Amino acid sequence: MRNLLPTWFAFALLLTPPAAAAQTALIPAGGASDVASLQKRLTSAGCYSGPIDGVSSAPLDEAIRVCPPQEPQLRIETGMHSSTIWRISTDAACRIAVTGSDDKTVRLWSVPEGRLLRTQRLPIGPERLGQFNSVAISRDGTLAAAGGYDAFSTLNGKHSIYVFDVATGQNVRRFGVLDYAIQEIVFSPDGKLIAVGALAGGVHVIDITTGQDEVFDKGLAAPVEGLAFGPDGSLYAVSADGFVRHYTGNARPQKTATRSGRQPISVSVDPTGNRVAVGFNDKPAVEEFDAHTLRRLGAADTSDLRNGHLPAVAWSGDGQTLFAGGFTGEDVSGHPGERFIRRFNLDGTRNGGDVPVSTGSIMGLASCGDGVAFASSEPSFGLLHAQGDASILGRGHIADMRDKLGDAFQISRDGTQVRAGLGFDAIDPILFDLLAGEVREAGHAVPGLVSPDVTALPVDGWLNSNTVKFGGRLIIPISAYRARSLAIRPDRAGFVLGTSDLVLSFDARGRERWRIPAYTEAWGVNLAQNGDLIVSTLGDGTIRWYRWSDGKELLALFVDTRSKRWVAWTPTGYYMASPGGEDLIGWHVNRGWNQTADFFPASRFRARFSRPDIVRLVLKTLDEDEAVKQANETARRKEDTKPLIAQLPPVIRIAAPANLSHITAGEVTIAFAWRSPSGLPVDQIAVLVNGHTVKIKGLAPHEPGKDMETEGSVAVALTDRMSEVGLIAQSGDLSSQVASVKIEWDGAPAASSQDRKLYAVIVGISDYADAAMSLGFAAKDARDFAKALGDQKGGYYGDVKTHLMTDRAVTRESIIEGLEWLEANVTRKNDTGVLFLAGHGVTDEKQAYWFLPSDATEDNFRFKGVSQDEMRRSLGALPGKIIWFLDTCHAGGAAKRHVDMNVLVNAVTAPENGSIITFASSTGSELSEERPDWQNGAFTKAIVEGIEDGKAARVGDGSIMTLGLEAFLEDRVQDLTGGKQHPVLGWPLGETNFAIAQNGKPHKN
Repeated sequence: MRNLLPTWFAFALLLTPPAAAAQTALIPAGGASDVASLQKRLTSAGCYSGPIDGVSSAPLDEAIRVCPPQEPQLRIETGMHSSTIWRISTDAACRIAVTGSDDKTVRLWSVPEGRLLRTQRLPIGPERLGQFNSVAISRDGTLAAAGGYDAFSTLNGKHSIYVFDVATGQNVRRFGVLDYAIQEIVFSPDGKLIAVGALAGGVHVIDITTGQDEVFDKGLAAPVEGLAFGPDGSLYAVSADGFVRHYTGNARPQKTATRSGRQPISVSVDPTGNRVAVGFNDKPAVEEFDAHTLRRLGAADTSDLRNGHLPAVAWSGDGQTLFAGGFTGEDVSGHPGERFIRRFNLDGTRNGGDVPVSTGSIMGLASCGDGVAFASSEPSFGLLHAQGDASILGRGHIADMRDKLGDAFQISRDGTQVRAGLGFDAIDPILFDLLAGEVREAGHAVPGLVSPDVTALPVDGWLNSNTVKFGGRLIIPISAYRARSLAIRPDRAGFVLGTSDLVLSFDARGRERWRIPAYTEAWGVNLAQNGDLIVSTLGDGTIRWYRWSDGKELLALFVDTRSKRWVAWTPTGYYMASPGGEDLIGWHVNRGWNQTADFFPASRFRARFSRPDIVRLVLKTLDEDEAVKQANETARRKEDTKPLIAQLPPVIRIAAPANLSHITAGEVTIAFAWRSPSGLPVDQIAVLVNGHTVKIKGLAPHEPGKDMETEGSVAVALTDRMSEVGLIAQSGDLSSQVASVKIEWDGAPAASSQDRKLYAVIVGISDYADAAMSLGFAAKDARDFAKALGDQKGGYYGDVKTHLMTDRAVTRESIIEGLEWLEANVTRKNDTGVLFLAGHGVTDEKQAYWFLPSDATEDNFRFKGVSQDEMRRSLGALPGKIIWFLDTCHAGGAAKRHVDMNVLVNAVTAPENGSIITFASSTGSELSEERPDWQNGAFTKAIVEGIEDGKAARVGDGSIMTLGLEAFLEDRVQDLTGGKQHPVLGWPLGETNFAIAQNGKPHKN
């Protein structure tokens, strides 16, 4: 019955629907090593016990069948839920919260900070399989459980719950064998039992110790929507048949019919065990019953609410306040459209005003001290205290794609530009430009964009309707799918409809041509390329491009609403992304049914899948395979067809010490465990402190155990009061994600300004040997930048030394010498190393960046240029703070090979490359501007203003922070160039904001 709840986000967030997916073959013909890798994976998963011989066999085929799907599945990942949060549960102390979502993740949070402790990934499958309708945590906070549409049901149609250890996420166990999807889970007060409600099949009570599953009310066919244990261990349930039930042992349950509504969906027992409250799905009502007799005590005061529902109820921990959450169609407390939580006294009277806490429906409430924790469809979660003080602990980063109609959703005629609001309707509009490789604000109309045509053919009743007519004739009854959007081809040869779950195509006579599942609301549709390309905005926060001929998906775009980072990807997984945007997607890889799944951010496969060249071609070719073929021919590359599961990077975790531990000495021993999901040998462990590699621990070759995990430890010396220690496991060219832990050393010495030194290699070339490549002010940019840094000597830095090179003095040899000078001088953690490059750069066929010295050209850059890898290796080896300024995308002679700064910045700032902060003058393939009236390039002019004139300084102490400089540059460069140039910052994972300069003069306007 959950699908009755109105929610404007996805029921599923499957990035590549099965019908459109183009997954790499699981076992390629003749791939013996790949077959052996799969055999190792399935052995580790507990599904295969045959020989590891690289030979396909019937036992291997059976292992593939009985194990969770092994094909990697692309998912969106923002660090927060990206779809409806159905349930939230807290421990008795309200220090840990667990949330479950349609996005197929379970997340653990610290309360009240709202810090993500872990994303628990359990087995998932296609469509709805792996969505978690309910979660629970034991009162002592040691165990958590999750259930919903179990992916295991593909084998035998049965659903189970997953129980795991809160502290580690390990020891996953599956309990229960239910015939229907799970709707609700609750722990008993002593944590020994779990009650489970499903779409049918009665109420199950499972003993965690023995696994014994006792079914109550086997004849109860209606969905069990809500469950709650009383303090005495008795159990209460509400179901879609309109009854409240009370179970005590094996006795026949008491039951009574609800009167305030016909669809009770949640139930809560007050801490004294005397009152039971019930919330409803069909009415904005709350009803109370005597917990012992189920005698109706009355209804809470909701007389002012005329529509909507109140599906979530919960008592405060002290039992003095009853909370109910939901929504109505009316304004609440002067906040139009916001959903709310209402508070009641014991007698059902109002307790203060309604509290708006979300723009989505309140889906779940859990007792938390004198208040409640709440979860919503926005998605968001937070806390509300009895006094009415609310705090949002987490809010989704996905766009609100509702009502993308008319001018709220416009596209260019070729489909490469899209303008849409990240908020409701046209609120917070952005423009995505595929060819330029950028997302920018678009508050004003953009020339050349068109809105969808909804009048050229006689299509009626399509807006928020359950039926659609063509010429007065019902063309498709969609009682289960409400129509949301319409676009008609310019030649009137047909039209496309977006509905609550489908995208449908029709011909000029209103006959259906095809339908594809969207698994969410298709809030907007539009047509490009004379109607041969469909563009749709979906409720999962994405924009997707489909082929008119057959509905095949070609491209998807996700924009993080908070950071404006973005990523666009093809169904196979080729992507282009903004700096920091590539890890907005990643690959979920199932293991066994009783093991946590792996997740690999897209950046772990950057060399294979970061292909802006393919992404830019896919809309032109209207075929991904053809785009790959053309791009590879141009780049002289071969397509990598090796299965992804055969080349997965290692996985490493830190077992001890715990995060935020205190130590009294300057050395800490880090205990860790690693494994190789593809069975590839792991060569070494890189140890990082605050993002810098401080040690490499070599590993002897060995055969891992059955669980694929090997333990180890390493001693790490610390120098700061607060240090983040990270570990990266490396297998050849494959690197794991960073496993990190923060350690506080109480006795660390404090740094003074005299301890800080800055060393900078500064390069600027205006005078190239090839006169056609000459620039106006690159050399002056370098000199001005050097002066701005030099003025910091004796202020923020005890000493500043610059190595300045300009014009014809800049050769490959001189740049290498400069990098060696930097390595020789930046030797301490308090030192800062800077590399500044102003001139021309090019990108080779493999997307590697090369800086062009004064005697280099596009024809000889491999011999006379300096590659990104050479510069990255030098910078990554420095122990101090590292900043790389790149002003190398100038208009001029070197324009045949454009530099995609997004690709470069993402590669440079990868954690395995050291903690290199990168400032780039422009994004995507934008050109950097320089003008005579500035006597500088826009980027360097803004840097000098920010540092030398102090315009980027923080109010109060005058510090010029890294992120403060970035914010100033973003605004100032756009102001100078009229919005044509957008500088970007590449920020390494785990790096902290720090001061790079100090304002030493009065602020100038």
